[in-house]
Amino acid sequence: MSRRSLRLACLALLCAALFSACDLLRLTPLCVVGWTPGDGFHRAADARVSLSFNIEPDRVSVEDSFALVCDGEAVAGLFDWNGTTVDFVPLGSLKPNAEYRMTVGADARTPRGFSMERAFESRFTTRPEFVRPSVVSTVPERFGDPGGPYGTVEVMFSEAMDAVTFRDAMSLTPSIPGDWSLDTAGYKATFTPRESWRPGIMYRLDIAASLTDACGNRMGQDYSTAFTAGLDAEPPGLVAVESADRDGTTMMSLAIDDPYDAVVTDNHGVEASWDLRLRFNEPVLLRTLSSRLVCDGGPALLLQTAGESSEQALFHFEQRPGYGSRMQLRIRSGITDAAGNPTTGEAVWWMTVDGPASRPPRFVGIRLPLAPGAANEADRQLVAFGLDQPFATLALGGEPEQYPAGISTPVTIELYLELASGATLDLFSMMQSFCITATNGALEFQPLLVEPGGYAWAPAWEPWSNFAIVRVGCRLTNRVNTGVVTISLAAGCGDSLGNTTAAPQGLPLLK
Repeated sequence: MSRRSLRLACLALLCAALFSACDLLRLTPLCVVGWTPGDGFHRAADARVSLSFNIEPDRVSVEDSFALVCDGEAVAGLFDWNGTTVDFVPLGSLKPNAEYRMTVGADARTPRGFSMERAFESRFTTRPEFVRPSVVSTVPERFGDPGGPYGTVEVMFSEAMDAVTFRDAMSLTPSIPGDWSLDTAGYKATFTPRESWRPGIMYRLDIAASLTDACGNRMGQDYSTAFTAGLDAEPPGLVAVESADRDGTTMMSLAIDDPYDAVVTDNHGVEASWDLRLRFNEPVLLRTLSSRLVCDGGPALLLQTAGESSEQALFHFEQRPGYGSRMQLRIRSGITDAAGNPTTGEAVWWMTVDGPASRPPRFVGIRLPLAPGAANEADRQLVAFGLDQPFATLALGGEPEQYPAGISTPVTIELYLELASGATLDLFSMMQSFCITATNGALEFQPLLVEPGGYAWAPAWEPWSNFAIVRVGCRLTNRVNTGVVTISLAAGCGDSLGNTTAAPQGLPLLK
């Protein structure tokens, strides 16, 4: 291909991509994203009627579907477009003391013919009302507390206030730097201090009778209220540190460690699945708590309690703690209540995850027949080997009913395991973890299946009868070589409660 042909091909691909992107944009549904004058009251002389769309519309379809109705009668006018915004200019001025309804029908569409998903409607009025506004409530209430060194003051009115002049009617004595703001609806004024309130000082809020609402009606009489900052001067107190299960039930109250004695107070019996809950004598700001609770020697703690403040806070370990792990919980100073009072000093708790339901599976031993091919069950010569008997002799005979050399012999091996309280073995995990290896090529192992329970034709091995049993069906190929045969469970062997072994467990035997 020549260079000219290559350039033309690349240009064609680029144009196709651009046109494809444009087609995607044209598929965007048409909708109104802004309009004036907005709902509510507007002075007729100041009101401007306009609409803004999210994308360029088909102007003719918009003009055909647009309607402005004044007290039930259509208003005639002209359209003035500027990109995606259109102004509607009535042939006559908007009337005072009138009700208006502005609509755009759903048949307005894009140049590609995609219409609006729904019709648009807005109502506004040029008819002022003459009811005087009034104060409905304040926060804090009269003689209350703003709720912290930087707590806000809120005033609720009976109707929307004039957003331009309302600040002139509001005053605080003694004065304090801060900002007044009005919410979007105009019903709530909020003062946010830029400096902290002075504890024990009574502040007076005065609202002048000249305060006007959005329709220009004056309040007509002065309003006053007062509040005192810092009524609560006591820091919060920690009542208890508890371990709780996933249902929220308290399982253990942790004992604090006394830093002045020579003994470390350790809380044993903690389960790996438990959460940690802190209880206080009053609500504390949760954002000040989560940064001041430290867990040394264990996973990070994640705050589960939602909200800004609470008398209790529940924490969950980011990862499941390992069995036997010993953790130190430290709560540092600076946890504050709603009034801004901080805790002082530091407290320490020790806890060890060694509860009976957190114990990982422990390999106890095996039992297998030395003569698996014997027709009479009593002649199968069952032998047991415990982990407390390493390098015991595994005498695999070569007779036909035993383990003839070079022949793959089917056999079922019993495994005895100590499990956590209430746990059952994860058979899939067991199948992945169990293995038999041998040095010098003395024995070959092929796993087939894992099943719960022991032999149906023989009772459990009496010394281990209280342990869990699983059967491993496999094939063993005996070789004439001698060697060390190791029956092992790999790290990560787990149970139904989520407990897993941290290290491999093995039983070496001499063949």
